[in-house]
Amino acid sequence: DWETLRESDAFRNAVILKENGNRKTLEPEDGTYLGIPVEEAGLVFDSNGVGDIAGLTSVAIRYEEEYEEAFLSKLEELYGKRENTYKDKNGYTNPVDPAGWVSNETVESVLAEEEKEYYVSMFPKDYGQTRIDALLRSPLVTINFDDENNIVVFNGNDAATVAYIQRELKK
Repeated sequence: DWETLRESDAFRNAVILKENGNRKTLEPEDGTYLGIPVEEAGLVFDSNGVGDIAGLTSVAIRYEEEYEEAFLSKLEELYGKRENTYKDKNGYTNPVDPAGWVSNETVESVLAEEEKEYYVSMFPKDYGQTRIDALLRSPLVTINFDDENNIVVFNGNDAATVAYIQRELKK
C-alpha cells in the first residue's frame, strides 16, 4: 500500500504531483531509476475493479527523451531483448504492445486447481471460455517500453489478482 511504499528509499521524499483515488503521480526525490533521470512516476494501487485487490499493481515511469537509448539498454541488460510478441503454452502468438518483456510465469502456471476455479468464477457467466482460457495463459507481469511517449510501464495486475485469490482462499 501507499503508506508502506512512501517509507521506501525511492519514495520517502517524493513530491506528489497528482492523486486520483488509488492512483498517484509523483516526482521521486532523486529523480532517477536504474541511474537514468526520470520526470515522474505513476503508481496504481488497484486492479481495475477486479475484486478487493489492494497493493501496488502498476508503475509507469516517464523518462526524458534524451535518455531513451540508455534506459532501453539498462532494461535489456536486465530482461533481454524486448519483443513485440510472445508465444503462450498453446503456441499462440500474442502481441506485446508497445514492445517490451513478459514474465515466463502465467496466471495458470501459478494457480492451484482450487485457485483456478476461483479465478474463473470472478468473470461473468457470459464472458466466454475461450477468452478466459486466453487470460489464464497470460503472463503474470509485463513491461512495456513506449518510446513514442517516453514511458515504461511495469504492469502486475495479473500477479496482484493471483495474490488476492490466494489470500481469499486462506481465510
